[in-house]
Amino acid sequence: MREVLSLSLQPEIVQTIKNKAKLKGFASVSGYVQYLTELDDDLISVEELLADVKQAQEEYKRGEYFEADSLIDLLQKYGDK
Repeated sequence: MREVLSLSLQPEIVQTIKNKAKLKGFASVSGYVQYLTELDDDLISVEELLADVKQAQEEYKRGEYFEADSLIDLLQKYGDK
């Protein structure tokens, strides 16, 4: 079952959202908002990113790194992880 969500936005923002939805080929603003919500699920937080960077720096200092000649080499070694 669908529900209606009412938002209070400035007119410029509303127009921007409508334009972006249309330019990206969505039939409605609702479809665009659903897409953005799903896209957001794939994003990591700033905290997660910083933790990953810190871990990578520590691994690098310990000599735990792999020198790749190409992106293909890197993906062959780490692609399945």
